Amino acid sequence: MHLESLTIIKLKPFIENLYKEYSNQNALSLTTVDIFIELDKKNIIKLNPEIKNFLTLFSSLNIKSNNETTYSTLLKKFLKQYNDPNLLDLINFLDNNSSFFEILKIYFDTKDIKNILFKKDHQIIKEKKKEEDNVKIPEFLEKYGRNLTKLAKENKLNKVIGREEELQRLVQILLKKTKNNPILIGEPGVGKTAIVEGLAYKIANNEIKELQNKQIIELTVSSILSGTSLRGELEKKLEDLIKQLENNENIILFIDEIHTIMLDNTISNVLKPALARGQITIIGATTTEEYYKYIEKDPALERRFQPILVNEPTIEQTLQILENIIPSFEEHHNVKYNRDMLFNLIKLSQRYITNRNLPDKVIDIIDEVATYVKTEKNKNTIDLEDVKEVISKQTGIPISKMDQTETQKIAKLEELLKSKIIGQDEAIEKVSKIIKIAKAGLNVSKRPYGVFLFLGPTGVGKTYFAKVLAEIIFSGPDDIIRLDMSEFKEKHEVAKLLGAPPGYIGYEKDGILTLAIKKNPYTIILLDEIEKAHPEVFDIFLQVFDEGYLKDSKGRTLVFYDTVIIMTSNIGSNLIFNLIKEDPNISNEKLKEKLIPEVLKFLRPEILNRIDEVIVFKP
Repeated sequence: MHLESLTIIKLKPFIENLYKEYSNQNALSLTTVDIFIELDKKNIIKLNPEIKNFLTLFSSLNIKSNNETTYSTLLKKFLKQYNDPNLLDLINFLDNNSSFFEILKIYFDTKDIKNILFKKDHQIIKEKKKEEDNVKIPEFLEKYGRNLTKLAKENKLNKVIGREEELQRLVQILLKKTKNNPILIGEPGVGKTAIVEGLAYKIANNEIKELQNKQIIELTVSSILSGTSLRGELEKKLEDLIKQLENNENIILFIDEIHTIMLDNTISNVLKPALARGQITIIGATTTEEYYKYIEKDPALERRFQPILVNEPTIEQTLQILENIIPSFEEHHNVKYNRDMLFNLIKLSQRYITNRNLPDKVIDIIDEVATYVKTEKNKNTIDLEDVKEVISKQTGIPISKMDQTETQKIAKLEELLKSKIIGQDEAIEKVSKIIKIAKAGLNVSKRPYGVFLFLGPTGVGKTYFAKVLAEIIFSGPDDIIRLDMSEFKEKHEVAKLLGAPPGYIGYEKDGILTLAIKKNPYTIILLDEIEKAHPEVFDIFLQVFDEGYLKDSKGRTLVFYDTVIIMTSNIGSNLIFNLIKEDPNISNEKLKEKLIPEVLKFLRPEILNRIDEVIVFKP
């Protein structure tokens, strides 16, 4: 709106006629706002839509006064509440044309306008003033914090995808009167921080009315500790910060890795009373392991927070996340991703990068593959082959293993086994059949490729069979997790597999099986001499045999979908020798039939029923 060119001389005749027109109609008093609206209608000036809507709203108040200068002052004050650059021209015009209002013979009551503007009908001013006061960020947070709401308004944060349930729970907790401090708990990389950024995005876009004035400030423990070398400085800094936060209810602190506050007694001792008073709001985020290790064991701190469990997103959710964020990576790296390969990218990451979580690992891949193709291939398009090369560099798995389809890899399994294992054709045929069915996808249940029990005397090749099988279907003969079950004879030794339970010595350490399967979930698990293990060992493996996963002592899920489990035993060795001595041509099936009663002395029926095949190795 360009008002500077309009002079009093040009406007005076129009305004005088306009006033007469209003007076003849016995209308309410003509105000400055009415004049601007009429000027716009007659195309003498052109108001932009924002100003026009604003002036129409102001006009609806029907203000009366006997002093136009007072009216102008109040109008300017009202305009400035909006802090909108679109209104600057109008404010400047009011400042520079005071004589313009003196020529108007308009009567309205100054007292009425003040009541209307500041007490009664126009709550907007009060709310805007309150909002302006509340969003004043303390200097410390301005310096060391990261204003997520501001970043969202600047379109520097992505909209979160597939986390509606967690976001809804987050909002519900924040709106509570007491205990309104949520804590996001989940494995690294599942998107805890992204959920908080998604909340900031919704607030910035006015999608959550109840939180529309809130500012989410991310603060790290390291930033709190910065510049506090002298004794007492940290306490003073924290106390000043908390005092400012208590006076400003519209600031929400977000502390990632919040368990680290427990590592510094000063921070935790100052924060706990503040949380107890309920006058500050904090969103925390931490891993499942660190929550149990640091937060849960401190009841005073734990009860101040409301936990929100954040699970790994599904493949479909991850695909939506990638489709949402890929444009920003394309713009940053100046590359183009083949969208058709995204699903296969996710599947490859799940298959070969098992020690990390979705969506973090696939986001890292799409980021790294962009730098890879630009620096080493000098091209701008990215396809599945480029992704395979990056995954190969990250994991050490040869690309040839990823290029082979499951059918090609397993097609010659029986032939390859027979070329290296002599005299155990029946065992080879049974193992090959089970694995081929699983690899072909005919077995729809999520469980290991095969669960086998190898019976036979020492030295007949049970362990060697497992090594040869690992070499053919996995990366090599070393892809075996070998557990000597004689090490788990006692009941208390069973805990060594999954780690000590909470509260026991060694809880912070991973179990033997936990650590091994995290490092290499694409492997053969060899349980050697199972008859020597305590019966409770099989309670652990019962769920693995049936559903292909279990949870360790820290609540983390371990998957066994890409494993072959082989148990070996010398059960019935003397019986095997005697039966073969009586009938040298006795079949493996006949031997198995005779040995099952011996096996049931050590294994419960529910365990035996979940074994795909019991195979007897003849001496």
